[in-house]
Amino acid sequence: MEHSGRLRVPARDDVRARYLACGFTLDKDISLPEDHLSFELEFMALLCEHEAS
Repeated sequence: MEHSGRLRVPARDDVRARYLACGFTLDKDISLPEDHLSFELEFMALLCEHEAS
């Protein structure tokens, strides 16, 4: 599968909105897209912490 280098803006915006709704913010100095796997895993860890408390 070839990658065009363009972000899927609606999907990215949806991810960003869900992060903000749960109080999850990203460092603006990081140049990775909001839906990068590392952020998704960090977000899931935050959700697990909230569920456990």
